This record gives sequence, structure tokens and C-alpha cells, in this order.
Amino acid sequence: MRVGNIATFDSVYSLLQEGYGGARTIGIFPGGFKPPHKGHFLTAESACKTCDVVYILMSDKSRKICSMQSLDKSSSKSRAGSSPSIPEWRKFESLLPGGKAHEALSNSRVELAEVDRTTSASEMRAEILNNALDTCDMITFNKNLGEYVPDIPGKDKVLEIIRASTNVREGVITWEESDAIWGEYLGYLQEKYKNVKINYQIIPGSPVGATYALVEDLDRSGDSPNNILLYTGT
Repeated sequence: MRVGNIATFDSVYSLLQEGYGGARTIGIFPGGFKPPHKGHFLTAESACKTCDVVYILMSDKSRKICSMQSLDKSSSKSRAGSSPSIPEWRKFESLLPGGKAHEALSNSRVELAEVDRTTSASEMRAEILNNALDTCDMITFNKNLGEYVPDIPGKDKVLEIIRASTNVREGVITWEESDAIWGEYLGYLQEKYKNVKINYQIIPGSPVGATYALVEDLDRSGDSPNNILLYTGT
């Protein structure tokens, strides 16, 4: 498992030079992950079950928790029949078959992986806000937050990271807190899926641009074909 910040893709590219024999299936899972929740964990685990190599690319940007008033307005607009937000996968559409970036690839095929994301970060942030910031009722907070965290040995540590955070009480989920949560998730996944190479990177800026750059680097990295599965929300 590789963990750490990167300023460029040089360190990612160096990982590509370690060598793999024959065709390989590579999973790429980009996102903000503020915070990483049960759905993110299950997506990463699904990638580990399917792929030989998994890249998890997390943005280094902290995330402000929106106010309950903003959440209410958003819900009202949704009920009023406003246009839904653009699906996450559309940000990567050029990488998919028929897209300009995909056509430029000579050694790789990119496809969307099937993702069953039953938990959303926005719901989790709302729960944090409702139970930790507004009421400061930590008993209720811990009880309700538990359903958003996977049932793994490090579950209590994940809950403690958020429960003890002064940033959360100020309405912010930081990348450092998300990084610590991923540490618990990845430790479990690496132990369970020993034959899978998990590369976890904290990306400065957009994980979308980093994904495009990574696909290009993977495509240039060798003669063996790459079957790249993109794990992203719908």
C-alpha cells in the first residue's frame, strides 16, 4: 500500500515502472472523500475483488459542511422538479469508449465499473451537522453515524476521528481526517486482499484531472494491454 502526498505525477509514474507481466485489470477510484463513508469503502473493496491493481486518488481539499438551511433549500428544489445534478461519471466521459481521450489510447480500454453506492457523503455530512454541530448530542451522533461506517475492526477508530474533531464542530471535514479514515479502511483491505496492489495517493487539485493524467501514464507504461475500470458515482 502506498500512502502519501504528491505534488506531481512523477511518483505515480514511478509505480508503473515496477513491472507487471501480461494483461492486467486496473481500478481507478477518484474522489473528494470528505469523509470516506461505508459506500466508499465498499466501492474500494469491490475494486480489490476485481482488479490486480487499485488506485485511490483523494483530493487534498478540505470540505465545508453545508448548513441545514442549505440542505433544506436543496431538498425543496429537488421536490420542485429542478434538473438533477450532472452524474459524476460524466466528468470522465471522454475517457470512455467513443470519447476523444479514449480514442487517443493505444494500449488501454477504459470502462465504467458497476458501483452500488448506497451511502452518500452529503447524507453523512448532514448527519454530522445535525447531531454534532447543532445539538452536540454525541451519544445520538455516534449512534447515527455508525450506519455510515463499515463494520471493520477499525470502525471505532473511524468514529473517534470524527467525534473528537474540533474541525467538525467548526463545520469542516479536512483531508487529514479523511486520510486517517482511509488509513483504517486500507489497512483492512490490504490485509484481506494480499494479492492486490493498492496505490493510495492524496492529489493536489482535482482528482478528475489526475485520473486523466494517470490513464495516459498507464497507457504509456508498457506493452501489455490494460483493462481499466473507473469507479465513480452515478
